[in-house]
Amino acid sequence: MNKYFYSIVFSLLIVNAKASKTDSLGHSSKLFVNIGINQSNLQSHDLYSQSITGLEMGANVLTHWQNNWYSEIGLQYIRKGSAREVDFVNIVNDKVGSYTENIYLHYVQLPILLKKHLAIHKNVSITLGAGIYNALLFSAWLNPQYTYLSHEQAKNYNTYDVGFIGSFGIMYKDKIGLQARYEQGLLNVSKANGGINNTFALGLYLKVANLGF
Repeated sequence: MNKYFYSIVFSLLIVNAKASKTDSLGHSSKLFVNIGINQSNLQSHDLYSQSITGLEMGANVLTHWQNNWYSEIGLQYIRKGSAREVDFVNIVNDKVGSYTENIYLHYVQLPILLKKHLAIHKNVSITLGAGIYNALLFSAWLNPQYTYLSHEQAKNYNTYDVGFIGSFGIMYKDKIGLQARYEQGLLNVSKANGGINNTFALGLYLKVANLGF
């Protein structure tokens, strides 16, 4: 766990140092809000393996360095999770019915990326990004569930998660953009059954302010 903590701190220091350097050169930062959907599953989980659709929203600060290199630091709510089929069988073990059981993992997430903008038109650019995310779980909601058990299962899941991010997007005038993002977790999610977060997301970004840094 310590090595992940140190890598996060080191990344934050690099981003802040670079931002400070470019600020002195007159470069600026912009505040964006974003909303999107995702498809996620839990790789190598002993019970859950099917993908489910989730929602995400938040805000991020995009800071220009030089030569169309940017840093991006965000804060977002994101719902991940997975699903499984639960079968009902009779006394001779024949399947007589089934239902889908979902585990919804609710996170507050901090993504940190380094991005390159490649101009393809006067007002349009392609963005390529790579970085890490850090996430804190605040709810693990099981649905449906038997009436004598709690829907809330957070105590059975690890609070902290970290992973790698890769992104591809299209930006118009650095004001509005569409971005596809892939996330690969590094830590087990469930305390008892393992599983690693694996997420593909598609989101819309909209500039709301120039921060004037």
